[in-house]
Order: sequence, then structure tokens, then C-alpha cells
Amino acid sequence: MTDFQPGPFGPFFLLHRVAVGSTAEVFAALDQRPDGTGDMVAVKRFPRGSPLAVETWTQEQRIHGLLRHGSVPRLLGVGEADGHPWLAQEWVQGKSLRQLQRKLTKSRHKLSMELGVHITLEVCKALDCLHRASEGRPLELVHCDISPGNVLLGYDGSVKLTDFGDVMRVGTALDPNVERPPGQLRYVSPEQALHEPLSQRSDLFSLGVVLHELLTGQLLFPDGVEPIIELRVRNTPVDAPSLSNPAVPKELDRAVVTALEPSHLKRHGSIRAFWMALDEIAEDVIARTGPEVLAKVMEIVFNREMDLEEQLLRAALSHAGIDLEPDERVLRVEPVATLGERPPPEPPPPPRPPTHAPPVYSPPPQQHAPPTYNPPPPAPPPRRRRPSRRPG
Repeated sequence: MTDFQPGPFGPFFLLHRVAVGSTAEVFAALDQRPDGTGDMVAVKRFPRGSPLAVETWTQEQRIHGLLRHGSVPRLLGVGEADGHPWLAQEWVQGKSLRQLQRKLTKSRHKLSMELGVHITLEVCKALDCLHRASEGRPLELVHCDISPGNVLLGYDGSVKLTDFGDVMRVGTALDPNVERPPGQLRYVSPEQALHEPLSQRSDLFSLGVVLHELLTGQLLFPDGVEPIIELRVRNTPVDAPSLSNPAVPKELDRAVVTALEPSHLKRHGSIRAFWMALDEIAEDVIARTGPEVLAKVMEIVFNREMDLEEQLLRAALSHAGIDLEPDERVLRVEPVATLGERPPPEPPPPPRPPTHAPPVYSPPPQQHAPPTYNPPPPAPPPRRRRPSRRPG
């Protein structure tokens, strides 16, 4: 990728480059208005003249149009500028889960078990929305790229799943000729690694890897895809998280190991079933936590980065002709409210047909008549004493 300089791009003013992926670059940008003001947005710019980029761009805008959920960044617009297709999304002020993990690993720390479960629950909500997406009928979609780099953590404590460029339908297989970055290969399911037809439980395995790493603070498959294939060939379960972190309760161990079964048929029945299992554990076994705790962790871990981002964004805005007041901040962080969203129950079974039993006779209730007066029986006559007979 070429060196970046702030400047106009279509209807936006690009402020700084946030990330570089295999098919696109992501920029923090200003959605310029005629009056010189604008809102912060995330602009995903695809390379010009690439059929693969156009295919990915087309798919992402279609998938984003189907998803309406707080755990998925909102799609704000699509278009083309200077030959580059682009997508504009909701701007998430924060970092990726991968960046947080790297910072914690460098300082020899790891997230609390409660926060690891909370982040996973939020990703479950986004995945459940994707898996149930429909256009008149269920589309049966698979994300295919669940990894820490695609989980965004806002400074306000929000959690959002992003990057829907690799979404596929159930029953299709990955193209073996398409190369993936080594960091993504640590999170593919065994069926993905073997280029087999996929089910939605493939995403479940990938999310299970993410949760396992959050609980242990260690990579589950540091050597990439080969150990994942070996897991399938030998049909052996992964080590429970409690072997590295004894604080993990057996209920959470069981949920994670089930999600990481080598055979997709032995995993949880759906991402919603995994969501329900984790939600029950968060409610009954471990302390439930929320976005306010995550926001505090983000502030502590990325305090220096937040100050640098503020300076960088102020300089870029000044370059765009927008000067802020000295006490006005670009990064306005307000903790999100705790939504408390619980997993919706699975549809209830159909009601049983009524059984027609013969009517049961119930006697009418007795009428309580007022009591009648009964005179007492007459007293018996006095007994007569018989005269005594004395001997003469």
C-alpha cells in the first residue's frame, strides 16, 4: 500500500488510515457537508480494477443491508470515487479485539473471565442475526471469518462484529486457491481447513477458538491450520480452558469444549444455543459484567493511544479546514447503556391436540337454608318414690 496523506476522496475527507486488509483499506473520514461540518465515518476503500474487490464490495453492501443489530456497524452509504469502490460505515471509536489481546500479552495480562464471556455473548448476538437473515426465505449464511481482528471494541464499551466480505451460503466450500492471511488460519474450522461444505456451526468453532484464547490468554493454534486438521483426523477434543486457567468453572469448560468439537455434528446445535448456554453461565455461575467495565479497561489499556489519536485527528481536521476549540475533543467517549439483551427462546413445540374426555358430572352446590328452630324435648315427669315397707 502507498503512503497515506490526508485528503479528499469522493464525498469524504480521509483523516487517517486505520487498517489494511487483504481486499481493502479502512480510513477514519469526515462525511463533509456543504456548510463545512461533517460526521466521523469509517470508509472502506477497495482497489480499482480488481474483479475480486468488486465482488467483495457488492456482497458486503448486500449483507449489511440485511443486518439491523446494535452489534453490527451500520451501513451509511456506498459508491465509487476515482475508480475505487467504497463503503461508508458507522465509525467505532476504539480498537480491535486483536489489538487489545496484543497489548495485554505484551504486559503479561489477560482479560477477566467475565469480560471474555461478555465479548463472546455480544458476537453471538451479531452472528445470530446473520445466521437468521432472510430475503423472504432463510438465506442460511456463514460468516467464514470470525477472528479477533474482525471484532471491534469501542472506547465506550460497545462490541461489534465486522467484515462480511467472506460470507458464504451453507453447503458451499472455500476455494482452495484463495490464500488467507496466516493470522486468520488460526481460527478456521476443521471443515474450512479441509475445504468441505460448510454449515453455520463452522462459525461456532471459530468463535469457540476466540473464547478459549480470551479465557487462557494464549493462542489455541499458534502453528496455524495444520493442528486444526490433525484435530479432525484424530478426532480428539481440545484441552479445556481450565487446564491453563483453573478459575474457569466446569460449566464454562463444557460449553467451550463442545463448541470446539472436531465434528460439527457434536457442537452446539446453533449459535443461539451457544449464546443461551453462555448467558446461563453468566447469570448463574460467574458474575455478569457489561459495557461499562469494558469501557474502563479500554481507557486504562489505550490511554496513551487515545491521546495520540486525538492529536492526529485534530491535525487532520485542521488540514481539512476545520479548527476545533481548545477544550473540544474529537473522541467523545460516552459509555453505552447496558441493554441486557437476553437470547430469545427457541420456538415452542406445537400444542398437543385436545383429548375429548366425557364430561364429568358435578352436582350443583348445596343451597344453605337458614336454620330452623327445633324446640327442646319435654322434660320427663318426676319419678314417684315407692313407700318403704317395715317389718311388723
